[in-house]
Amino acid sequence: MVRKAIRRVPISEYRKKRVSVDAFCWIHAIASNCAYEIYNKLDTKKYINMFRNKINSLTKHGIVPIFVFDGDLIVAKQETSENRQNIRDKARVEMEMAIEEGDSHRARELVKRAIKIESWLVYEFLQELEKQDIEYIIAPYEADAQMAYLNRIGYVDHVMTEDSDLIVYGATSILFKFNGALLTESLGSFFADNLMEICILSGCDYLSSIKGIGLKKALKFYEKHGSVEELVKELQYKMDVPEGYIHRFHRAKLTFMHHIVYDPITKERKNYTHTDEDYEWLGSKEAKKHSMEPTCDAGYEVEVERHFHPGIDLQSIENRKNTVKKDEYAGCQGNVTIITVDSEEGYDILHSKL
Repeated sequence: MVRKAIRRVPISEYRKKRVSVDAFCWIHAIASNCAYEIYNKLDTKKYINMFRNKINSLTKHGIVPIFVFDGDLIVAKQETSENRQNIRDKARVEMEMAIEEGDSHRARELVKRAIKIESWLVYEFLQELEKQDIEYIIAPYEADAQMAYLNRIGYVDHVMTEDSDLIVYGATSILFKFNGALLTESLGSFFADNLMEICILSGCDYLSSIKGIGLKKALKFYEKHGSVEELVKELQYKMDVPEGYIHRFHRAKLTFMHHIVYDPITKERKNYTHTDEDYEWLGSKEAKKHSMEPTCDAGYEVEVERHFHPGIDLQSIENRKNTVKKDEYAGCQGNVTIITVDSEEGYDILHSKL
């Protein structure tokens, strides 16, 4: 969908642009490379050094990063979270068996799947950002929705992630899989409701797909039936459709549309798009303190700021108060810029129009 009509432009076009970064995408990538050290809680700064290098790969080009971290677990994602924990638990058991059998190579591969990002590790990354006077926000719940909101209100120019949910949330300019090399930019228009429903049908964090349905089939079925109700009416005789699927589908859609986010301008929590309804599963709009273990063996927690904005950046925030968009958004509307990474070396951005 995003590999058409490509032309090259220099990365310098993004100088002085504010880019929100999905912090946990970076942390998971770094943790995979330092999994043995982190899992065994070894005294190493290898992961912090990798973090510094990745930050430098942005700042040396004049890009201003704003890191966004996941906050509390949203009820709608409980099942996905439990499934991921089960995968980690299974990997840990297999890893321990590999260690007993003396298969160190397999054990080191399995530890990458067994590792869990604990609060003490996140705390170290937060401390590094504060040392470098780099802004960060701990979202009320999901970082995806928070980053999309920052982009839609004009607080940041682009969002950087590896999660395609940002398209469904309605972010207008997305950088995928940044590795410091080439970037690919694609422009295209998406019809909001159709895109959202097709993506939910194909499976998302808030609802697993019907077995056998991926993105292509979801698109095909939705084009044919036009609604999830009609689609399920036909599929229930051909596939194993989970009980209550339609209800859960609409709940997933409401979660995308009305996710609770933090507004850095007004400093309050609000729904991504306004609603007068109070959906319990979305969480609370009351500001909450956030605590983390400061070290791996601390045995206690310390409170951390949910929005760190160093003095050097305050003027930038103040200037944007007059230019920020006031509109409410519901999904992806109009043009969206998708930026992905090219595996070749160099610093180019590839523009493409869908």
